[in-house]
Amino acid sequence: MFTNDAKAVVFLTAHDSLAIFQLGKGNIDYTPKVNSFRHFSAGNREWLAYRQATELHITAWDGKACIQLAEVSDYWFDPYKASFLLRRAVGGQDLIYWLDPNNKRLDTIYQGNTASSLNPDFVHRKLWFLTDTSNGRLNCYNLASGKPEELSTVIFPDSLQLQDIDRITPDGNTVLLNFKRPSNYIDTAGVHMRIWNATSVRLPKQQEEAEQSLRYEFAYTSGVGRLVQVATPDEHISELLAAGQKNYGLIFHCNGDFNEAAYDTRISLESWVVDFASGSRKKMDHWFCQARSNGRYVLYYDPVKKVYRSYDVTNGKVRNLTGGLHVTWNGAGNYSSVVNTLACWDNSGHYAYLYDEFDIWKIDLSGKHLPLNLTKGFGRKNRLIFRFLQERGNLLSCFNPRTKEHGFYRLTEEGPVRLITGPYLYALEEFDGMTHIKASNANVYLVQRMSATESPNYFLTANFKTFKPISNVYPERTWNWLSSEVMRWPVPRRDSLAGVIYKPENFDPAKKYPVIFFYYERKSDLANKYISPGFSLGDINIPWFVSKGYIVFTPDIDYDLGKPGESALRAIESGRKALAKFPWVDTLKMALSGHSFGGFETNYIITRTRGFAAAISASGLGDMISYYNDFGNDGESRQSFVEVGQIRMKSSLWNSKADYLENSPVLNANKVVTPILLEVGGKDDRVPARQGLEFFNSLRRLHKPAWLLQYLDDGHSLDGKDAEDYTRRITGFFDHFLIGKPMPDWMRAQ
Repeated sequence: MFTNDAKAVVFLTAHDSLAIFQLGKGNIDYTPKVNSFRHFSAGNREWLAYRQATELHITAWDGKACIQLAEVSDYWFDPYKASFLLRRAVGGQDLIYWLDPNNKRLDTIYQGNTASSLNPDFVHRKLWFLTDTSNGRLNCYNLASGKPEELSTVIFPDSLQLQDIDRITPDGNTVLLNFKRPSNYIDTAGVHMRIWNATSVRLPKQQEEAEQSLRYEFAYTSGVGRLVQVATPDEHISELLAAGQKNYGLIFHCNGDFNEAAYDTRISLESWVVDFASGSRKKMDHWFCQARSNGRYVLYYDPVKKVYRSYDVTNGKVRNLTGGLHVTWNGAGNYSSVVNTLACWDNSGHYAYLYDEFDIWKIDLSGKHLPLNLTKGFGRKNRLIFRFLQERGNLLSCFNPRTKEHGFYRLTEEGPVRLITGPYLYALEEFDGMTHIKASNANVYLVQRMSATESPNYFLTANFKTFKPISNVYPERTWNWLSSEVMRWPVPRRDSLAGVIYKPENFDPAKKYPVIFFYYERKSDLANKYISPGFSLGDINIPWFVSKGYIVFTPDIDYDLGKPGESALRAIESGRKALAKFPWVDTLKMALSGHSFGGFETNYIITRTRGFAAAISASGLGDMISYYNDFGNDGESRQSFVEVGQIRMKSSLWNSKADYLENSPVLNANKVVTPILLEVGGKDDRVPARQGLEFFNSLRRLHKPAWLLQYLDDGHSLDGKDAEDYTRRITGFFDHFLIGKPMPDWMRAQ
């Protein structure tokens, strides 16, 4: 964090030291063995508080006050009183008191049995906490008077124990409490075993975890004087709502494995709005609902009518908000049923901002005003994707999905106005990087910019048109680096697909180059992303191979549900034929490389084509049927991941037996002619090592050219020395089959 005058930065190092960096001076002061710190301001004075073990240090930033207290278990700063609220454990008792840092005076608020789950509400001058660990007692102290407030007699539910305070509503009137019931899970007479029952909605390990974390949520509302149950163990409060003097909760209900709800009719996914004072509840029309904190509206998408609707907690009215808008809302992928296009809420809570496929909409949740297209349809017309750079601001990020260019626009009354776009990637949230940072006291922004040929560096800008570099770190200049270009080609039953061609910096069009196909879902949108050189962790490291004279091609894959292998084959084979038309491609020296889902696709493709000289499959499944009926270490079945998750098989093994057989490479191992190197991690829980071992064993039985690297102590991706070793071996493998170098000794028969 920065100090108020922005002249210093305070942070914790990786080695538990508190560091204070004086900006402009270069001085860094360290305090060792600090486990937490907080920065507070009151008036013109700043305070820094930090803990070393249980010793609390409070220091005024001007250096005029310094306080040390032992046995402090927690602390807060009250900006209204300009004092610290402390909890200490002394002599077997808990003490809660005020500390005035200016005169170092201590005023006791509470002294007694163990106090837990402290929740100070400084706005409403209340302190809520629990005492009596066996039975639980709810306490409320008035922070203004320092005296306890009389609470109505609270009768706790039978057979339940008060566990903790979940939260307090923003108006300070309702306290949400968690209760627990002792676990019903019975140890089977000392025998280490589990009982499996096909009629249970949860598998044994999941049921054990559910039993151990049973939680019942109740609400205590001032003036009501009683506890009201608001959520069962199968529910949790996802958001707090409010209207007038009443508080509500948006409840999500799931009574089993969320991932299995798509096909297990015993599992119900539901959302409810519950009144905290009365406990009455209203079921929403769809399970996936969103709401602004402390707002009065619930927003949800109707997948049947393909419209957004709102629910008003004040009168129970449901309104169609987007009927008549013929747009495609920005979904979550073609194997997910969830549509989540919410950008943000306005401050009043009466409007929501939604993203469609290209443009940005302002939606009146009351339905009184028609939806407003803030970007005037400019995105859809020009096939540009607009997103807010900052919530509800007039700065927009813009991405061109065809050219892969990225940049910024300014939102005006007439529509978006271009500021800058180009073959760069500005590290923003939608691309998994840091967002921009605005200076506190100036109209200046810090952004990070990169391209395929330039590593990420920092720039200052005031107008998002011109950028002043403030860092100059370009390690790629010491390598034979790369260039990237987007290629499009026609695909059967599709308009076209895109892929990125990575060429060496010293590319010579008169030469013939070996080509490595590397794929995973869709990668072309990152054509301008800088890829750091390094070891291959499962995915091949593109700069590593390009610098050694290879071309790497990353084709997008467009999937048909139920046919993941065939979809990958269609994209890769059509891409191979399109790439073969370039005179600088050595058509006899093309290879495949995939990791995880891409590893499965490699295994599938080599059972269907002879067009590749070599293949690498890292952590890829080989038997769809055995994988479908397998379990993860967390006890979850993999069936939902195969049916409705990334694998996209669409239905069960028994309803689509032919598709499962078709997508089990092990059953067609006899058709393989491509030399293949497989890699498995001994501790891989996503794709167990036995998947690769099973495919290898089939290839070995059939006397196919196959090798397998088993890293016993690594998981789904490799790290450290394993990654270094793997990189060396796959380089030797490709060098042998694609460049003609001698076969490495480790590949020879032992």
